[in-house]
Amino acid sequence: MTLPQAAASVKMPQPTAVPTDLPRRRTGAVAVAIGIVAAVVTFFFSWVPSLWFDEAATIVSATRSWGSFFHEIRSVDAVSAVYYAIMHLWFLVVPVSPLSLRLPSSIATGVATMLVVLLADRLLGRTHGADRPLARFAGPIAGIVFLALPRVTWMGTEGRSYAFTAALAAGSTLVLVVALDRARRGVRTMPVWALFAIVTVVSGYVFVYSILLLASQVVTVLLILWMDRRAAAPSLPARDLRRFAGASLLSILLVAPLVLLASKQTGQISWIARPGASTVYNFFEGQWFTENGEAAVVGWLLLLAGAVVLVRRRRGEGGTILALLIPAIFLPAIALLVVSLVHTPLYVSRYVTFSAPAVAILTSAALAAVPIRFRFLTPIALVVVLGLSVPTYLAQRTEGAKDASNWQAVAATLSRQRQSESSTAAEVILYGPSIEGETASLRMIADGYPSAFAGMDDITAIPGSGALWTEQASLTASLPKVSGAGSVWLVTLTNPKFDVEASTTRLVATKGFIESGVWHFTGMDLVRYEPTPS
Repeated sequence: MTLPQAAASVKMPQPTAVPTDLPRRRTGAVAVAIGIVAAVVTFFFSWVPSLWFDEAATIVSATRSWGSFFHEIRSVDAVSAVYYAIMHLWFLVVPVSPLSLRLPSSIATGVATMLVVLLADRLLGRTHGADRPLARFAGPIAGIVFLALPRVTWMGTEGRSYAFTAALAAGSTLVLVVALDRARRGVRTMPVWALFAIVTVVSGYVFVYSILLLASQVVTVLLILWMDRRAAAPSLPARDLRRFAGASLLSILLVAPLVLLASKQTGQISWIARPGASTVYNFFEGQWFTENGEAAVVGWLLLLAGAVVLVRRRRGEGGTILALLIPAIFLPAIALLVVSLVHTPLYVSRYVTFSAPAVAILTSAALAAVPIRFRFLTPIALVVVLGLSVPTYLAQRTEGAKDASNWQAVAATLSRQRQSESSTAAEVILYGPSIEGETASLRMIADGYPSAFAGMDDITAIPGSGALWTEQASLTASLPKVSGAGSVWLVTLTNPKFDVEASTTRLVATKGFIESGVWHFTGMDLVRYEPTPS
């Protein structure tokens, strides 16, 4: 017998309790199966897209020595410190490649999907009446919806922490639900609250923006207390409220050093623009539907339908679930937008990827509540949702999927040309500036595809600075090192603001080199110089 049923039997006011049914063993097996499918599906062809700026930052940070790593974190990119440390350990086991870089994200996506199934089953399963037979499939439905979200299929191919944050968000929410349920039933809760604090702290250190989920969970508990008081129903025990407050405060105190350090490193996100007209598009389409307008329209309609279904739920259960999901979906993004408007721009749609589990569960609330006479609509809706996501899924697995990056093509062409020449003479490599930052150069292509550049003399590199990107001396100062080389290669952007081909051609000409070949790519050129024939 569930808590709502027990309370109804004694005719007492109903507390706004989270449904108490524990996930059944069969649900756990289904969750694992769907999680494995999600990991495999997101991993398919994840190695095809070219690496890009963000992923190069992961490789550079995760492959440096521990001493250099800690030096870097003190000055830049502390927001991802723990993720980089995890990837450092990973790269001690496997060689660096697009496949190995993205595989952990695919695995994390599988874990996130499994947790979404369990959480949705606990919140939505077996709590409707007999005329809602699909409610017992709420967990699998949520898992399918979660996997169909374009943001989720994207995060499984991204060599960053976003898939990890989604898994930790789903885990944190599941632990919170368990703790609230046990508190209602008078069962021992101290170990669960301790686990809640641990997951929250780990989540904050993996990606510091994830701490905003804790803010939404505080709002959830306050809303539950308000609903209990309004309904004159038994409230959460004061002991557990103190434990929740203690776990939350402890989490904030433990994550605070990272937040303070990251607040001093805002220069690394100076590229983020203040909210404007495009922010509306990013909020409604970019956050979870990543440039898929049709999926966004259907997704928002289902979110609205899910909210309506929960509002109509009996005995306050729907209100409690909404109090859990709505803050998790909206509060992190709204908080980042407010800070971006009044202080420093922080909002980027992918930064709130950890809200995706709540989006999937609220969507599934509508699909799992279809009356028995219309139950055929649920599989049709799932097919539509999956079908709308397919074009985005395929586009995310093309070579130029990530910011139209063509680094892979540049590296492959350079490697092919070097092999065809089979020269033993020294080769010099030069890199033009990158559009992404003042200190970044196109050397990041070599960071992502080191085998293509192996053995080349990087004459402008200034090693050992501890910065995220290798500092670069001017070509004028490094020009004497060109003498005696058999060939000089240049990678440069074709954007007039960053193109250094003309100036490089003039400088190397003073050392007796002339341009002997140019390979054009979208927005980028690979140039070869040879000694002037005598």
